[in-house]
Amino acid sequence: MNEALAPDVSVLVVSYNHVEWLRRCLQAVPHACAPRTFEILVVDNASRDGSREWLAAQPGLGRFLNQENAGFTRAMNQALGAARGRFVLWLNSDCEAGAGSIAGGIDYLTQHPEVWIVGGALVDDHGKRQPSALAFPGVVAVLTHCLGLKRWLRWKWLRGLAGAGARLTGSRYAASYLEHGAASESPRETDWVTGAFLLARREAVERVGGLDERFWMYSEDTDWCRRVKLAGGRVVFLPSMRAVHAVGASAGTSDVARCHYYRSMWLYHAKHDPQASLAHAILTLYFRMRALGPDPDLWRRLARWAGGRGPEPCAVPAPERNMAP
Repeated sequence: MNEALAPDVSVLVVSYNHVEWLRRCLQAVPHACAPRTFEILVVDNASRDGSREWLAAQPGLGRFLNQENAGFTRAMNQALGAARGRFVLWLNSDCEAGAGSIAGGIDYLTQHPEVWIVGGALVDDHGKRQPSALAFPGVVAVLTHCLGLKRWLRWKWLRGLAGAGARLTGSRYAASYLEHGAASESPRETDWVTGAFLLARREAVERVGGLDERFWMYSEDTDWCRRVKLAGGRVVFLPSMRAVHAVGASAGTSDVARCHYYRSMWLYHAKHDPQASLAHAILTLYFRMRALGPDPDLWRRLARWAGGRGPEPCAVPAPERNMAP
């Protein structure tokens, strides 16, 4: 690659069946990158809502039109393989990057060569901060998900109680989750940042490789940040790098998406967690308990797979093969 002709940043977007958000996402990119040079590479996972036709009419885009839903991770690797920029940005199709945000991230990485990744602050349409920079998950994270504790944290007194518990137990994950709404605008080092809005220097990709395709979607960003840190890079949360994020619009809420969420959680702990056996025991119990309630088929498949007695639980059936992400 001729470095002199390479753009400053390659903006990489995986698209599936959300043409309105995709339009908003791509239209915001020039303002978010200015005055930096950029290219946009979009991988469409067999959308059926007019996304492909809209993409075909847009000049200057790099397009990959998959004939089936390849999942987020494999599609992002397609884009990473074609990227020419000195920096690469993972950008969810349901994210609208703020003016100057991507350029600001590039400036930060340029000034801090020891940092390999920066992640931006994500907010909803009302400006409410979303969790986007956390400690690596362990058993506490599994319990938090399985017990549904997050929904209770909207009450201030419970957040305070949870914070005291996090300090008492030394849980870095719980503490980092509770801090996500803090108003501080100072950059801070973190374990991992969400792949919805993640900017990395090209050297990070060259050192650690692409995403682990065993994660069809979910947990691939946590895994990749962990690999970067193991290779000696630093990961920083940069609050001034902002985007509006419609949570879940790019992934959906189908059984397919839910299945991959828990499958990826299991795989992540198997790969990285020294307490994986405990995390897996909690997840297995959770699957079995959910299988006793409504819509048990998904949870039975997950329980059989977790117990080593069943095939891959998230194979996409023909009528649903384009439901997620």
